[in-house]
Amino acid sequence: MSGWTMAGGGRAAPDDQVRGLDHVLTYLRAETLDEAQGRFRRGGFFVDGERGVISVPGVATGFVRFGHEFLELLSVVDETAFRAAGPTMPADPAVRAAARPFALGFDHDDTKAFAASLKARGYDRPAPRWQAYPWDANSGLAILDEILPGVAVFACSFATPKRQWPPLPSADRPVPPNRISRWAGVVMVSASPHAQAEAWRRVLCPARPLVDDALGHGFDVTNGRLRWQTPTHWQGWAGRAMPAPRHRYDEIGLLLMESDDPAHSAAALTRGGWQVEAAGADAFFVRPDVRDGVAMHIARLTA
Repeated sequence: MSGWTMAGGGRAAPDDQVRGLDHVLTYLRAETLDEAQGRFRRGGFFVDGERGVISVPGVATGFVRFGHEFLELLSVVDETAFRAAGPTMPADPAVRAAARPFALGFDHDDTKAFAASLKARGYDRPAPRWQAYPWDANSGLAILDEILPGVAVFACSFATPKRQWPPLPSADRPVPPNRISRWAGVVMVSASPHAQAEAWRRVLCPARPLVDDALGHGFDVTNGRLRWQTPTHWQGWAGRAMPAPRHRYDEIGLLLMESDDPAHSAAALTRGGWQVEAAGADAFFVRPDVRDGVAMHIARLTA
């Protein structure tokens, strides 16, 4: 995997266990998928019109594309089926009620082998779970939420190339109307940021160095940054208190995004009804919406 390169320019380290960020999930509150995707479309994002397949009875999913990565919106469409499936993750009423991003998927070329390798490295109490996708027994998930704290984490692989939206004729990232073309990482909030970062690094990218910067403590993956902040750091940086955790997967603070024209992006989002706030030169915050809890920090696109 050492020669694998993302469109964003990153290169995998020899011991990377995952290729990079793939997608993030959140439940919707008091809003249908069509309404939520319309809200993102009005903000200038690319929205995928297809509905996804997820192994949670009673749940439908829709997608907002960030170049090669995406946000997956979950909507309960059959309350009876959802209740019958719970409270096993992700059919967890507390996770649904929080309506905030709760899960991160990382790209991998062979999740079954990844799950086996983790067991061989001693991660067997509890062990990672492997789950085939319903449409393809050779694709699936290595579920790590019992191993990595704070977020529901999994690695995903696909036997056939993922369909991209919009179609990608080359390795270049498509630029949406709001010019926000790259998902560049995640900031999480924890009372133990150093311990969280080290636990994740050992599993996902053991050769990567831990770093401290303005975004917090953490490490980089091929296509982005994973950072942890204390609640005090977060309040000073983001200008608001982190909501009290409602469940064990509630540490995602915001998504780090990049734009080649942040001023244009802020104007496009404002026209679309989104709440934005300056965060220094060439950067701004997108405040969380109560309907999905998605918050962002938009900065200028890096090479």
